[in-house]
Amino acid sequence: MFHLFKLINTIENDETFEIKDFFPEVVDRFTKDGHVLAIPRDTAPFACVFYNKDMFDAAGVAYPSDDWTWDDMLEKAQALTTREEDGKILTFGFYGWAWQNFIYGNGGSIVDDVKNPTKAMLDSPKSIE
Repeated sequence: MFHLFKLINTIENDETFEIKDFFPEVVDRFTKDGHVLAIPRDTAPFACVFYNKDMFDAAGVAYPSDDWTWDDMLEKAQALTTREEDGKILTFGFYGWAWQNFIYGNGGSIVDDVKNPTKAMLDSPKSIE
């Protein structure tokens, strides 16, 4: 409870703090019953792919290009994945720590209503795709 009090105190009493400096859509996600419950941080578009050139070179796979499709990414990830003879994966060709971004980027969602979720949406066609 102390942290919530401190947050409300900061928003209301710190003259240098401006909630309007944050994206309204993101602030809204962290607002319940008119109270901001968290300050969004690290909000930015997820529009880049980091890759290991040594892995691409070793597998003889071309580096990513701006015109890659989802299918291209899947194909390259599969080509970069290495396995033992018994099928156990040694090296994954793709690591998706921000998997939610792929769902949102495809028009899917994780739940039906972010503020009042009643149903998971991971089984919707756009989320599955």
